[in-house]
Amino acid sequence: MAPITAVIIDDEKKVREALYGILKKYCTEINILGLANSADQGIQLIKDTNPSLVFLDVQMPEKSGFDMLREMKDVDFHVIFVTSYDKYALKAIKYSALDYLIKPVNIADLQMAIAKIEGKTENVSVFLENLNNPTSAKKIVIKHAKGIRYAYEAEIIRCQSDGNYSKVFFKDETMLFVSKNLKEFEELLPKETFLRVHQSHIINIDFVKAYNNGRGGSLEMHNGDKISVARTRKKDIIQRLANKN
Repeated sequence: MAPITAVIIDDEKKVREALYGILKKYCTEINILGLANSADQGIQLIKDTNPSLVFLDVQMPEKSGFDMLREMKDVDFHVIFVTSYDKYALKAIKYSALDYLIKPVNIADLQMAIAKIEGKTENVSVFLENLNNPTSAKKIVIKHAKGIRYAYEAEIIRCQSDGNYSKVFFKDETMLFVSKNLKEFEELLPKETFLRVHQSHIINIDFVKAYNNGRGGSLEMHNGDKISVARTRKKDIIQRLANKN
């Protein structure tokens, strides 16, 4: 891998120095250009050094890492977030398929995140689009065997389990084979719209055409697909469909 120029932005001195030390020892392909202890200092450091990668703390006083990215007009660098566990922050990060490290930073996780930063920085743009439009439909980054698809939630009809992988079916009648299991999609997609109706199926309630009664019953989707409903989920599905209508 070609040398990567990077900066570290974190308000905790111990974290900055620990990450710097790990990078120098275990990630020799990284050339650290500087360290900053706040969002404002980080913005200036990025302007001065033009790094290709930013290690960015999420929770900082006055301005968070998210606030810092919002302020920047041109984000033409990769971002690896460094954060304490925060399920809301992590969900926003995962939606855009960006990488993150949980404090204290694990060496193997760090090396894995760095190994994945090759390519363009559109994922950061998607992250900012979602961040700046919290009430609008979210865009999700879906990595698949042939590349990356950027899709809005409303374009997804359903997800179907295929072992440790999933098939994702879209409104335009395309399908992608994705290296995420169904549990990961269940945790990622909004529960207001997406329902786990069976061990093998998550559906977008907006694409349900009809419910057919039975022991568990089945759902008929607008694209003609018929999806079995687990008996234990039948009551909840019928109630959700009734509330929708």
